[in-house]
Order: sequence, then structure tokens, then C-alpha cells
Amino acid sequence: MFVDCKFPSLDELAAAIGEVTEKVHCPVIGLGEGAGANILARLALSPQKKLHGAILIHCTSTSAGFLESLQDKVCLQLFVHGDGLKFSSALRL
Repeated sequence: MFVDCKFPSLDELAAAIGEVTEKVHCPVIGLGEGAGANILARLALSPQKKLHGAILIHCTSTSAGFLESLQDKVCLQLFVHGDGLKFSSALRL
């Protein structure tokens, strides 16, 4: 079905966002969380300064491993279903 499709790398996504920011004729401030923060960090560090600012939440330079993914899912469930603020800090590794 989608045999020939390949998901773009984080660098390719950053380059694509860079192309969009060139078309916008006003200051751009990026906001990214998780993988989005990683992509915005790559764009902010590029030689062409295309961002006026970046707000990066939960930014990592590597992909999340099993424990990080599990931790995020548990914290989200606790937060959504109550008492998340009390227990989420105890779950941080």
C-alpha cells in the first residue's frame, strides 16, 4: 500500500519548517513539545537564523526510549484521571 513512503528525518522536517518561515514576512517564534521541540531546536541552530525565538518543552536530543515513553503515558493518565499533580513528580526518573 505505502511501501515506497518514507517518513522524513528530523533534519528534513526542520528544513521544511525553515522554508515555511521564509514565506512568512513577519517575526516567527516557534513553540514545540517533544519531537516538535527537537525539530525547532534543529531549526534554531541552523546557520540561517529563521526564528526570532523558540519555546521548547520536554526537548531531548535523542529519541525517547521505552522507559521515557512509559513514564510519559503513566503521568498523562494520572493527570487526566485525577491526582496527577500529586503523583507525577514522584514518577520522574
